[in-house]
Amino acid sequence: MGSPGNLHFLEINDNQFRLTEHRHRFPGRMIAGCDGVALFNDANDITAFFVANLATSEAIKLPCLESAPNPVYYSNCIARVPSTGQYKVVYAYEDLNREYHWLTLTVGVDTAWRKISCQQRYSRGNADLDNFPVSVGGMIYWTDYDFEVDGTIYFLAMDTDDETIHEVPIPNGSQEPCAYMKMGDYLSGFVTAPTSSQFEICILKDWRRGEWARLYQIDMEHCRHIPPDLFFYLPIGWLNDDEVLVLEGLTSEGDIYLAYDVKKSETRILDLSSCGIDLNAYAHTKTIVSWKKF
Repeated sequence: MGSPGNLHFLEINDNQFRLTEHRHRFPGRMIAGCDGVALFNDANDITAFFVANLATSEAIKLPCLESAPNPVYYSNCIARVPSTGQYKVVYAYEDLNREYHWLTLTVGVDTAWRKISCQQRYSRGNADLDNFPVSVGGMIYWTDYDFEVDGTIYFLAMDTDDETIHEVPIPNGSQEPCAYMKMGDYLSGFVTAPTSSQFEICILKDWRRGEWARLYQIDMEHCRHIPPDLFFYLPIGWLNDDEVLVLEGLTSEGDIYLAYDVKKSETRILDLSSCGIDLNAYAHTKTIVSWKKF
């Protein structure tokens, strides 16, 4: 759980939730994570990025990034390339014509950022990257804003192996709002309708073919601990080997956080007040991986 000036871990062990604070020695907030390695951005200097393994406390400041004309603040991400095991950080920005461009850097290898060559042009007119993307299996997905091409709705994705941009279709029959998260080795889609207590969980089986598969169909209407005035909710992450879904909801008294066990159909209220306001959640796995071996 990352918020300005704070970083917390939410864990589940023996059916008990534990929230712990993590203190790091560099400025900024966590903005992305992948396979045990986290990406931080300095709130006072948006061109300064850090990469850290929070389990080993190994950290590195990335090479200086020249300030772009229109940086897309919440579009940056980190991914692990399956073919090499290397970590790449991706940074997006707009030029003065509002056209998108991407820069990338291989952690521990590159001494400067490289511009990615994109054959097709994208701009804010047909896609909006200004929200936290999702990193899964070497792919980075900008999922929060969909766009339509010839009757099919897509979001943008990058294959960090060959550094190419792709259009990935959303799940068939999706209704808004639709949210996406890392779920094991897959991108999962949370599909619901406004004010509904029913939702589906789909996973992206093959991004090249746009193949989605329905995994769960859930109805929380009769679950215990569901506030009667809960009128909006969205998922923020998976726990316990992707069996517990953590959700953020809105009630007449303010924000609320829930944990829903998809196997047991049980719901619990979570107290995340110590995380502060304006928090963002990321799936994080503790590992001893290091980028120094590359």
